[in-house]
Amino acid sequence: MGNIEPWVVWLILTAVLVIGEIVVSGSFILFFGLGAIPAAAVAYFHGPLYMQFLVFIMASGMLILSCRRIMLRLTANDKDDEEDGA
Repeated sequence: MGNIEPWVVWLILTAVLVIGEIVVSGSFILFFGLGAIPAAAVAYFHGPLYMQFLVFIMASGMLILSCRRIMLRLTANDKDDEEDGA
């Protein structure tokens, strides 16, 4: 077995995190899994390792912040349903 390309490692990380989200169902791991996709693209075009991590952190952070309002709304609806006895 030869060397694995860095972009393949990022895609494997994506798969592991998305599967982890399905198993754990915490609605948080998914954003890191999706953030690994742009990092894989940077790696595919031979970007340096620090750039891959920077893109991963920025993409994951942007996904978390952009979906925060939606997630808060969804969890608030779940709490309302629990209080109503539904």
